[in-house]
Amino acid sequence: MEQLSNHISFHIFSDNTDIEVNPKSIAVLLEAFSEFGLIPNIGQQVNALTGEKKKIIRMVSENGDSFIEFLPNRIIISLTKQDDIELTRFKKDAMKMLNNLQKIDFTKKASRLSVITNKTFKLASLNESRDIFDKVFSKEPEDLIEWEFRKAIRSDVLGQKVNNVLRVHSGEGMNPEENNGKFFNFLSVEVDTNTLSENSGFLFPVEDSEKYFDGLIEKNNALSQSLSILGESL
Repeated sequence: MEQLSNHISFHIFSDNTDIEVNPKSIAVLLEAFSEFGLIPNIGQQVNALTGEKKKIIRMVSENGDSFIEFLPNRIIISLTKQDDIELTRFKKDAMKMLNNLQKIDFTKKASRLSVITNKTFKLASLNESRDIFDKVFSKEPEDLIEWEFRKAIRSDVLGQKVNNVLRVHSGEGMNPEENNGKFFNFLSVEVDTNTLSENSGFLFPVEDSEKYFDGLIEKNNALSQSLSILGESL
């Protein structure tokens, strides 16, 4: 099993309608995130129900492995690497980015917080996918070519109810940068740890959010580590 990517993202659900796509906002954000080497990029969000398109600002690193994105209802701070991620450093940088927003008068308070981690692996063959399935479930007679497992656990972080959702998916996929663009068998492991959507009001000022992220990360890691049955590489 070969690890192809390792991803983590912090999601801060907040009202970001004050961050508009215009020269003034871009200039201010460029100054706020200059120490991280992030440059502005204009993206587009499409409403799946109405088809409405809205321009958004995404500050991206030069090599494209990290970004902070400003959607109307959430901020996403993301990092993707092939190797393991230094989580402490990522959290430190993420919190500094949020604090920098406060300094430029984009004061944010969030109704929800979420930590999402994802690891993707290239499998040697379909047999390896089947072997993993047999470890997680009972042996099935069918010739499986794709399978998925999902579970959600309710827990608590500092008095806030939290959902901890695990999704494991194995199948056949294609990446132009891998395997000469040919299809290959893969395994994807994702854990989404988030405070409940039923929360109302703005509960998480930036100055308080770090302790909640610490708790979410702890829950996320615990669920990820419970997958040791799939192999030590997880």
